[in-house]
Order: sequence, then C-alpha cells, then structure tokens
Amino acid sequence: PSRHYAINEQTGKEEFMRTLCPAWADRVLYNEKMDKLFRYDSFCASGLYYGLVGENVYIGQHKPVALHATICLK
Repeated sequence: PSRHYAINEQTGKEEFMRTLCPAWADRVLYNEKMDKLFRYDSFCASGLYYGLVGENVYIGQHKPVALHATICLK
C-alpha cells in the first residue's frame, strides 16, 4: 500500500501523512508469480516497469502506481 501525502506548510516539501492509514485503493497488484511470468519467459523479451507516478511532484494525497509489461500468450 502507499501512504497519503501532504505538503508540509513550514518546509513546503511533500511528506507522508502519519495520521492516516496506508491505502490499497486503485492499485496494481503485482506478486512473485507474475514477476516470473514477465521476466523469465523464454519466448519473448520483456520490458518491465513498476513504480510510482509523479514521484517528485505533489499530485494529491495518493501516489498512483503504474505497471508496464509485455505479457506473452502461448
């Protein structure tokens, strides 16, 4: 899960909001089984990216995540 973010009024920097629980809403679920499918399939070359969107920009309380992968169908 990701944590909620807010702008610290004193420093102007983005920080975790420690008063709210981490959120699972609207997330890409990615596990070890999928990792093996994406990375080690011998029939295709797979580019894989999984991470935060807008990591260095304040875009609201939640940081969206993104998954870009090639999935081979046999």
